[in-house]
Amino acid sequence: MLAHVVLFKTKPGIATNDPRVLALLSELDQLPKVVPGIVTWKHGPNITPDPQAWDYAVYAEFETASALQAYYENDVHAGIVRRWEEIGMLLFSDVKL
Repeated sequence: MLAHVVLFKTKPGIATNDPRVLALLSELDQLPKVVPGIVTWKHGPNITPDPQAWDYAVYAEFETASALQAYYENDVHAGIVRRWEEIGMLLFSDVKL
């Protein structure tokens, strides 16, 4: 089992309630429907009122390394990442459980 953790932060001047941000966040729910091998899929906004905290997080678990690779190569995922990078920054890490 592999865990995939992603942190998102909007660029300066872009609010977390910007329509582009909200659209991308709602699209995240599509990924488990189009990428086989996702076992767990959770995401939500940061709740800690600290300026160092990132704005949003995704936590996912994948059955295998090939399922995680399929997620990276998925067109829906790639589109979300590409549009997110226009309005924000992201960090991610993959961990073997």
